[in-house]
Amino acid sequence: MRMHMKFLLSITIATVFLLLIFTQLDERQDTYSTGERRRSSTESMKDEGLQRQDPGRQWPSVSRMTAEHMPVDTKRTLKANRVKSDEQYVAEFDVKQEKSIGKDKADTPPEPGTATSHNQLPKSESKAPENVVTKPPETTKYPSWFSEAWDRSPVRSLTETFVGDKPFFPHCKPSKNTAKGVPYIEPKDYIPESKNPCWYEDPARKKGFRCIPYFYIAGVAKCGTTDLYRRLRLHPDIMKGTMKEYHFWDRERFGNVEMSDSGNVSIVHRKPWTFEQYTDFITGNAGLKTVSNEVKFNQHSHKIFGDGSPSYLWDILNWGRLEGNQGCKEPRIVIGQHIRHIYPKSKMILIFRHPTPRLYSRFLSRIWRTGYLKGSTSTTFHNFVVNGVKTYQECFKRHSIRQCAYNYTIYDDVVVRLVEGMYPIFMADWLRIWPREQMLILRNEDYGMDLEGTVQTAFDFLDVDKLNGTDLATVVEHQLSNVGSEYEKLGPMLPETVKILDEFYQPFVHKFAEILRDDRLLWKDVYPPKRECRLYHLFLSRVPEKLMSIRKSASFAFHRMVKESVSMYKACFDRWSIRECAYNTTLYNKDKVRLWDGLYSLFLMDWQRVFPRRQIHVIRYRDLIRDTSNVITDVFRFLELPALNETLMRSMVADKWFDKREEHELKKEFGSMVPETVDLLNDFYEPFVDKFAEMLNDERFMWGDTDHL
Repeated sequence: MRMHMKFLLSITIATVFLLLIFTQLDERQDTYSTGERRRSSTESMKDEGLQRQDPGRQWPSVSRMTAEHMPVDTKRTLKANRVKSDEQYVAEFDVKQEKSIGKDKADTPPEPGTATSHNQLPKSESKAPENVVTKPPETTKYPSWFSEAWDRSPVRSLTETFVGDKPFFPHCKPSKNTAKGVPYIEPKDYIPESKNPCWYEDPARKKGFRCIPYFYIAGVAKCGTTDLYRRLRLHPDIMKGTMKEYHFWDRERFGNVEMSDSGNVSIVHRKPWTFEQYTDFITGNAGLKTVSNEVKFNQHSHKIFGDGSPSYLWDILNWGRLEGNQGCKEPRIVIGQHIRHIYPKSKMILIFRHPTPRLYSRFLSRIWRTGYLKGSTSTTFHNFVVNGVKTYQECFKRHSIRQCAYNYTIYDDVVVRLVEGMYPIFMADWLRIWPREQMLILRNEDYGMDLEGTVQTAFDFLDVDKLNGTDLATVVEHQLSNVGSEYEKLGPMLPETVKILDEFYQPFVHKFAEILRDDRLLWKDVYPPKRECRLYHLFLSRVPEKLMSIRKSASFAFHRMVKESVSMYKACFDRWSIRECAYNTTLYNKDKVRLWDGLYSLFLMDWQRVFPRRQIHVIRYRDLIRDTSNVITDVFRFLELPALNETLMRSMVADKWFDKREEHELKKEFGSMVPETVDLLNDFYEPFVDKFAEMLNDERFMWGDTDHL
């Protein structure tokens, strides 16, 4: 009996011990349950389409493939040439900048707007994306060439930073034969019945009714000024006038304008406008009559006029002809002071864009109307940039940055408009002229991402009545304006050009953010831009009739649909193999944006099991567009066909059967993807792209050289 009890006790102890072991194993098993479930589902498939050639390794079916899932040799060949993330790019650039500074530490001069209560610098008034925290930028060390040249200007040593319509610094010594400059136009006796600055030339008889602009979109070219101005004019209280850009203050009153179609000269001369002509153009007969009648019969008018000349901020052509600048190497008085003098309550809208892509866009816009630029390529632009950067840096060694920036001879010689992106030079001047509350600072990138919000911010700034939903939708859905087509012909900037411009503009960008106390103006959240995929273009071409009924732009509808499709596929990947999900007809029909089409690696894997690799020829769309003749030659060689003669090849290349005009027109009408959509798609497609490049053993299919947005 005692032996029997001992035996039962031993059995019980062993059982408890085994239960403890199994409990621990179960806890570990929970950690790997997802992976085991995927392996079991894959093993149950008749066609093990997603298994690697190594049966011991399983291609992860989660939506992101990390380096640990990739064979060592693949990591060495592909990861070495991966495109850097935004964070890596910025971090490495900052480290490079620190090294270039060395022991030179720039002494930061007093910045405009900080010395008096008239010109405090709050954060930017434009709407920031909800996930972006607007805050003052961190203290920045500037390269010695920048800090030294910045401090050479006489305006940097001033204690009185806010001058209004007064000169920036004391008189210069003009030569004896200097011509008298163009004086201020004196302010008028503006009537209180009109919100817009208007007056009677004969107040006693109330005759000669005239008006000047209430607001200006004063900068900067190729940042969306035309599109914004045309949308603002759709508000019933904002009068259309006769045109967008009048250029009275910087060109027309001096009798010169930019050259249009031909010749190697930038300026042509004609009879100057009178001030009366300017006011006539601003209002037009219909607009003037509308405001005049409201004042006459209603005793008040809320209507306002605007001037959308985007060069008022940085005018460098005629400052030497303004009275008070004679004998000066850089201006004491700029356009802003003249506008402020005639109407101190004017409102200024300024929209900026990262200077590197802005410069290329500006160059492309000038090709068709400037004779000596016709036939230009991205290489032509690169050569101009190299020469221009060198020219300005040579000037910075001897003179102040402000003096070099306001030098028209340099501006014209370097061809590309580098100076237009030197934002802090001109913004520092304007902060001495205008109270900060009379300026609205916008970013082009925010405008593209939140068009409705930005337009509403501008309406609020101009203090016009809020629009109802229908009217606001009309403004938002208005066709995009001033979108050129040259980019489709020339393609993106060369990578080496981007690098040169980024390095040149970097201290200007930091100074710009510093004087406005807004770190969004560093553009780190949107630059360098991520790649845009073909999926959006397919979406636009398939459902344009539905998009017209959507109040917001198509990009937001596309973002919502992408989010739904990504969530749907990821949920499937958590339960089944990628291949089962990809070939699921129900999912495909629910996928409104056709994410399925981009799973290249999955379908290529199937085809490589059917055809030998030598019988498959893979082409990149980008190469077909950019290097058509070589791609066609390779295809003919692959098909074992005789090579085309030069005449036939030219004919085939010229025949744009892959014409992108339809795609371009759709993007022109509906806009580009919002950055959140790009991030979402890049994250979803990344493992498929990695796998695709690995299968082809060709890093080009990671698309690291793909065009910018």
